[in-house]
Amino acid sequence: SLTPDAWHLTLSSMPLEIEAKMRLEDITACRRRLERLGARHGMSVLEFNTYFDTPAGTLQRTNQGVRVRVERQVDGPYQAVIITHKGAQNRGPLKSRPETELRVEDGDDAAALLSALGFVRRLSFEKRRDKWNLGGCEVTLDHLPLIGDFIEIEGPNDDTIMAVRRKLELSEQPLIKSSYISILRTFMVENNLSLDHIGLIEPGSPQTTPTSP
Repeated sequence: SLTPDAWHLTLSSMPLEIEAKMRLEDITACRRRLERLGARHGMSVLEFNTYFDTPAGTLQRTNQGVRVRVERQVDGPYQAVIITHKGAQNRGPLKSRPETELRVEDGDDAAALLSALGFVRRLSFEKRRDKWNLGGCEVTLDHLPLIGDFIEIEGPNDDTIMAVRRKLELSEQPLIKSSYISILRTFMVENNLSLDHIGLIEPGSPQTTPTSP
C-alpha cells in the first residue's frame, strides 16, 4: 500500500489533470479486476466536497471550479484539507484541465478565506473513494449519492491512461467529461430537487457520515 505522503507526491507532480471517467455497473467486479492485475491499493476515504463560486456564477459559466475538500481515511488516521482550482477543459478525447491545489490545516478556515475573497458556497456533496495505483496511473473507484458508481483513471498522458483503461476491460464504456458536481446538478434539475448538501445517506434520512469540514 502507498502511504498518504507518497500518494501526495505522485499527484503533486501533475499540474495538468488528465483523466478518463466512466460509469461502473459493477464496482465490485472492477475492484476484483484491479486485484487480479496486481494494482496497489492506496487507501479508502470519505470526502466532503464544497464548491464555491462568485455571486454571479462566473466560475460555473466559464467551466471552472473552486472546491474545498476534506478527506478522512476510512480505516486510519489520515486526514487532509485541500483547496483546489480547476480551469476550463481542454479539447480532446479525455477530460484535461489545469489544476492547482493547496493543502491547508482547517476546512472552516479555508471556507472563511474564500468567503472573505467574495466567493459564496454553492453546493456540497459527500463521496466514498477507493484509491489504487496501476500502470503509472491513479485509479479511483467512487460512490456518490443519487448518481451511483464511477471510475476515474488519472495519469500523465492520454496513452498511459488509455492503456490502463484497456487493462481494466473498460474500452467499450463511454467516457464522461462532465465533473461530478455537473452530473449532480443535472440530476437535481431532471428530478426537481433543490439541495445545497448531498450526503451519502439519502436526503431526509438521518445523517451518519461527516458533514462539515
